[in-house]
Amino acid sequence: MKYYEAGYERAVGFARELRRVNESAYWSFCEGLEEVLVPLLIDDRELRGLSSTTNPLESVFSTIRLKTRRVKRWRNANSVMHWISTAYRQQRKNFRKLRGYKNIEELFKLSSRLVKAKKRLKHIELEPDFVRRTA
Repeated sequence: MKYYEAGYERAVGFARELRRVNESAYWSFCEGLEEVLVPLLIDDRELRGLSSTTNPLESVFSTIRLKTRRVKRWRNANSVMHWISTAYRQQRKNFRKLRGYKNIEELFKLSSRLVKAKKRLKHIELEPDFVRRTA
């Protein structure tokens, strides 16, 4: 939780500076702030790194795109599923274990950790009207 608190404090400082420069960027930053900070609640370093990137998914999508790019005729939804599943089957042997997979149950505790962290950080708020605008 110490990473989350430190990250939140830094984000609030950055948001205040950002608001002086660009109001629209400030509101956009505030909207996505929670999603950016949630991985900081994960204690396992390798699992935290995995949840902070989209690389594993992008790798799968890239391989499927590569395997299906020469398909010229998509007859129907079943045809699409056939080619995608074929590409996936070919890619599956290249998959490796995810780092931090042994502590995957830690992800189930995130919602309760987030509630606790928010209670502890109530004294640091971005802007009172932000809460009203997003609720």
